[in-house]
Amino acid sequence: GKFDPKTHVRCKFPEFPSKHLALDQLELEASVQDAAKRSVAAPEAKEPKQAEYQADEKQKAERQEKKREVRSMPPWKLGITGDQLMTLVAVVKRSFTESNPTVYMVVDDVIKPACSAGNCPYALLVNPSGLLCDTFVSHAWGESFFEFVKTLQRCYAEDFATRAFWICFLANPQTLSPDELKLILGNTIYQSPFYLAMTRCKEVLIVRNRNLNLYTRLWCVVELALALEFGKNPIKVHGEMPDFHELNPDREMIGTKGKCHPGDRDLILESLAEIHVGIDGWVAKVIQVAPGTQIL
Repeated sequence: GKFDPKTHVRCKFPEFPSKHLALDQLELEASVQDAAKRSVAAPEAKEPKQAEYQADEKQKAERQEKKREVRSMPPWKLGITGDQLMTLVAVVKRSFTESNPTVYMVVDDVIKPACSAGNCPYALLVNPSGLLCDTFVSHAWGESFFEFVKTLQRCYAEDFATRAFWICFLANPQTLSPDELKLILGNTIYQSPFYLAMTRCKEVLIVRNRNLNLYTRLWCVVELALALEFGKNPIKVHGEMPDFHELNPDREMIGTKGKCHPGDRDLILESLAEIHVGIDGWVAKVIQVAPGTQIL
């Protein structure tokens, strides 16, 4: 039968400890710099094998404990403001002085080192008490990080600084193992942080980009389907499409033919099969509309 959000059971999340959280830009930059220093530092003398074994076992036990705990911060309170995004932009510019990094690169070189100590999302790093989200942002990681932030600035020129955005690579923890990430996603899309955050946000913003068609990524497709099914939030489309984009869905692996991590594919396709919104038709529409269009 059709999913009833009132009766579904929420999945359990690992708890993100607050004792390691950095509260301002200086602490964030220091954590990134420290991580970089550790990566090039001379290796220390090895501890005795017994000590190494005990340390490994302790680490495994701590991670298992995290998997059993319930996360206290709900997904819809893992927002980040425009001002905090600009702080991150400044850090990224210092890390990539001569390049235009994608979100993938920013996650690997900046987000993961900054969040590794607390094993927490970046959004919780900068907002330890949580921040209720205003806007759910759907986007693809292959985009230019700087172009992505500029699109948000143009879209919300009046209140960008204070608006709270839910952005997946900042709201979801990036330092967990694949098994722990499966715990985050839950057994159905309706237990995932994507859906739980979207239902509490005031609107959905789709950010296209000039590097790639975001609907070559299945997670972007399911986000659009969930937004259409939920139907209560305005859905806005901003950003440019690639110059080489082909509008014919049969000429490109987009929509339900898109790609994702192999471990996520069955979960996504099963969910898309249950959401009867004609998603491939909507994908074709979203990639053709003018920037600034509201589709719902």
